[in-house]
Amino acid sequence: MILSHILKKPSLSGGTAWLNSDPLSFKSLRGKVVLVDFWTYSCVNCLRTLPYVKGWHKKYFKDGLVVIGVHSPEFEFEKDFSNVKEAVEELGIKYPVVLDSKYKIFKSFGNRVWPRKFLFDQKGKLRYEHSGEGNYQETEEEIQKLLTKVNLRKFAGIEAKNHSHRFGAVCYPSTGEIYCGYLRGICANKGGFRRNRRHVYTEEPEGGVYTEELAERRGTGIYNEQGICLQGTWKSERECIRHLRESNLFEDYLLILAKGVEVNAICSSKKPCKIEVKFDGEYLGKEMVGEDIKFARNGQTYFEVSTPKMYQIVKSQKYFQGKLQLFSNSADFKIYAFTFGGCI
Repeated sequence: MILSHILKKPSLSGGTAWLNSDPLSFKSLRGKVVLVDFWTYSCVNCLRTLPYVKGWHKKYFKDGLVVIGVHSPEFEFEKDFSNVKEAVEELGIKYPVVLDSKYKIFKSFGNRVWPRKFLFDQKGKLRYEHSGEGNYQETEEEIQKLLTKVNLRKFAGIEAKNHSHRFGAVCYPSTGEIYCGYLRGICANKGGFRRNRRHVYTEEPEGGVYTEELAERRGTGIYNEQGICLQGTWKSERECIRHLRESNLFEDYLLILAKGVEVNAICSSKKPCKIEVKFDGEYLGKEMVGEDIKFARNGQTYFEVSTPKMYQIVKSQKYFQGKLQLFSNSADFKIYAFTFGGCI
């Protein structure tokens, strides 16, 4: 599909810094096939597409493909150069990455989502674009078509390896993304968020999460699955919820309704801290632990937060539905969002 009419003057200028390369421009890249990938390092959908983008760079770099990652942040901490640099190194990204912390490139492309890929031919004309996950085989076919024109040679067939949507996968309904800051989040506690101030939240006796029936009875509005419930001392900020009480015990918590097979939490803390995790009031069993979960001798399941990023806390081979709680005893733990997966 040719969509060049959408973009009047897409530009790679306006970035705050470049990694793995000197600054690039479409003019300097004439004669090359260019794949521009808009992403941000805490986005689970971006991370799921990343193996394919890295694979295309490795496979086709010598044939004239230039992959450029445009890192347009979703959260404030993703504007920090050192955070992005650490993420790029940890993720093993070798192709050029431009930090688009002021969203100038994002806006010049008319972009609104992560991830999104734009493919340009050797003359700088847009030939293909795709938003979100998937379409990996189709994208690689388009890359090969354009490189064939540059190299005047045919490429071998494509090995389609779509791990997120592989053939025969079983996919269940999963919770939609849950934001924790008052800008986009929903607080299920009575009275909602107390914006930008310290507050001791108390979970409701009925379980803390408003059901539709309770909401209607109380006249508080209908609660949906994107809400969070708080217990203890927290401060609601624009992008996140921050725990404020230092303690030897894990008493204060954040509760959400979770369903699917995977749960990820985007968190940060200036001082390294432990966050205890329970599901339906119990520590996680081995069949549910995500890659960032650790076990204490007493059976406690927890993950350690230091670097601001996405942490995988639940990964199950069976569908689950229930209450997920994160307990904090740190005075600087921040949580920005939860993302979910539903395919096994």
